[in-house]
Amino acid sequence: MAIWQSEFLIQNKSASNNKNNDNNTSTKIIIRNLAENDFDTFSQYQSQLAQETTHTLKVVNRPPEMKITVDRWMKAKEDSLELILGAFDQDRLIAICALHPYNRNSHPWISHIALFGVGVLKKYWGQGLAQHLMSIIERHAQKSKIKKLEAGVRVQNERGVYFYKKLGFEIEGCRKNAAFIDGKYQDEFYIAKWIGLLDSSIRNFSS
Repeated sequence: MAIWQSEFLIQNKSASNNKNNDNNTSTKIIIRNLAENDFDTFSQYQSQLAQETTHTLKVVNRPPEMKITVDRWMKAKEDSLELILGAFDQDRLIAICALHPYNRNSHPWISHIALFGVGVLKKYWGQGLAQHLMSIIERHAQKSKIKKLEAGVRVQNERGVYFYKKLGFEIEGCRKNAAFIDGKYQDEFYIAKWIGLLDSSIRNFSS
C-alpha cells in the first residue's frame, strides 16, 4: 500500500523578483493520494491541461469517466508499486505524477522496469514542481526495487525533452508517426533512466 502526503513550497513570483522584500511569501502545495471527492477538480485539471498542451494524451471535450478513474486511484493506493499522486494548491488539483509497472502480469524478465508520467498546469511551470514530483517517483521506484524508468515524449515537446535530459534521462529510440494531432503526424522519443546499481556484466559491457 502506497500512502503518501508531503508538501512543496513555491515562492511567489512577485516576491522572488524583489530580493529585498521582507514580506516574501510562498504557496504551499500538498502532494497526496487522490480520493473519490477529488474527481471534480481532477476533471477541471484534465480539461485545462488539454487546452494548454497537446503533449499529453488529454483531449479537449473528452471528460474522464468517474467510476473507471476512481477505481484506478483506489487500486493504485492499495498497490505497493503503482503510484498516482495529485499536487494541490489549496483544494485545486494542479499536477499529477504516476508510476506504473511495465507489465501488470509481473513477467520476471521485465519486472525491473516501470513507466511514469507527470503533468503540470502551465501556471506552475518553471517553479521546481515537476522536478520535485520526479524525485518522488524516482525514490518510490527505487524503494520498490525498480531499476529502470521509461516514458514516451513527443519530439516536438522540446521543453519536456530538455527537462528529462537534465534529470539524467536518455533517448533510447524514436517511434515514428506515434500521434496524429491537428492534421499532422508526430514522432515520439523513447526516454529512459537507469536508477539501479549496474551488475558486473553490464559494467564490463559499458566499459
